[in-house]
Parts: sequence; C-alpha cells; structure tokens
Amino acid sequence: MKMTNFEEHVRVLVGPEAKGFTVHKDLICRRSPFFEAAASARWTRGLNKNIELSDDDPEAFAAYLAYLYRAELPMLDEEQGTKHLWHNLADLYILADKLRDLKTANDVIDEILEYSDLLDKAPTLTIIRKVYDVTSDSCPLRRLLVDYRIHKSYTQHSDEFLQTLPKAFYVQFFSEYAKMQRGEDSESSAPHLDYMVLGKHRPRCHYHQHDDAYPAEKCESMRR
Repeated sequence: MKMTNFEEHVRVLVGPEAKGFTVHKDLICRRSPFFEAAASARWTRGLNKNIELSDDDPEAFAAYLAYLYRAELPMLDEEQGTKHLWHNLADLYILADKLRDLKTANDVIDEILEYSDLLDKAPTLTIIRKVYDVTSDSCPLRRLLVDYRIHKSYTQHSDEFLQTLPKAFYVQFFSEYAKMQRGEDSESSAPHLDYMVLGKHRPRCHYHQHDDAYPAEKCESMRR
C-alpha cells in the first residue's frame, strides 16, 4: 500500500463566509473522489490550492475532518439531547455522500443504527425533511428513514406525519408499505420487525453504498 504523503496540503473554504481548513491533500483525496478530482484539476492548471464548498456547513466539515484524522464520529451530548445528535450525524452523512466518501457515509449509517438500538429512538421528521431536501432518490439513508417510519408505527400515522414530509418520501414510504402489506419483501418490510433493532435483524450493509474501493463482498457489516 502506498504511504500517505503529508507534505502537500489543500485549503478548503467552507460555507458562505468561506471558513478555512487546511487538510493533507493525499489523505483527503484517497478518501474522497470529489476532492481527488477537484485537487487534480487545480494542480494541473496551476491554480491556487483553494477548494470551495460554499454551500456546506463548516461544523459538518469539521466533523468530517475529525473522522478523517481521528476516527471520531459525533456523540450523544446529554445536555443537547438526541435531536442534536441526529442532526450532527445527518449533516455528516450528507457531506460524506456529496464528497463520495463511501466509507464515512457507511460508518455514519452504522452509528445511526447503533444509537437507535441503544436509545430506543429513531431520527425525527425534521431529519427526514433535511435528508430528502439534498440527497438523491437512491440514497441509502432515505431507505433507512423509510424503514424506521414503517416499523415505528405501521398501523397508523399522525396528521403531522402525513402533512409535513416531502413528496419523494411519501412515494418511497407507501411503495414499501404496500410491499409489506402484500408480504412481498419479508426481509425489509416484515410488520413484526421492531424499528428500534433494524440493525440487528438484517445486515447493515443493506443501507450501505459500495464501489470498487469498498465492494459489498468485503463489507465488514455483512459479518456482524
């Protein structure tokens, strides 16, 4: 395996106020095809070493670097509560997904499942709206959020639930709900499946993304 080069850096300007972060180029480019492409283009053209993420949250990028350098994911803060935790994990997932860092995105999914099992709580409706606003139709976190809502209360749903969520969520939710009612998808949509232990009833890899660097057959979560 090629050793990481710690001599070259990139400057990442994040958010509308362009908060600056200095990152080892080789480290971040190995994890993120987005950064690999952006850095390569700037080096090739002799441009400055700044890469702009003007639409992203500096706090989410700081959390991303904490995981990149120290393998630290957002943790539950007793004073701020679980809603703050869900927002932090969702923001980190959204950023990792944008940067195409599949390892970080998959590890965040695992963390969401761990906390849901531990706390007997699922991500809130606000998190659903946030994720559906900025992710693609194929996003695995969308699939997880749909499964949580189906298995949290598959017999009835409140007016708040029915009136406040994005159209794309309804389409996916009722499609999976119909499969469950017809018994077409026993693994992911069994009515008896406790929503708080989704991670224990199926491989977490079900909610992961894979590519040549992180193929499904080598996914550690398949063996849990």
